[in-house]
Amino acid sequence: MKKVIGITLILALIAGISFTGCKKYDDGPTISLLPKKMRLVNEWETEKVIYNGVDQGTNASWENETIEFKSNGDYVYTAASGSSSNSITGNWEFDNNNEDLKTTITFLGITSTSISKILRLKSNELWLEHTDNGNVTETHLASKN
Repeated sequence: MKKVIGITLILALIAGISFTGCKKYDDGPTISLLPKKMRLVNEWETEKVIYNGVDQGTNASWENETIEFKSNGDYVYTAASGSSSNSITGNWEFDNNNEDLKTTITFLGITSTSISKILRLKSNELWLEHTDNGNVTETHLASKN
């Protein structure tokens, strides 16, 4: 009986050491049973924007914004205002060993690519950090579903 308890404790210690460092993103999760793609494919709405470390508070400009990442690598960004809405479509992929999210759009023959660092990727939370000309924007999104 003591041998079984000893082996169980050793296995628990090894498992604990193994899972330390499994955390891919700065703000978690530590471990997930769902693959990254399954967690990202969803319709998201902006909850919070932090610009250069300052919480931007409630802002009507993003209150009606959604982004839908599709399993085929497409995405649709939609901004609604009153009774009208505008959508932009593009492609997405993981980059930099799945630590970054790369989005690409082509509009009027011009292709634009944006790379955001993934800070958190859960089935109901997505936090992205984007740096442009030294300005850092952290966007917190929540699952719309």
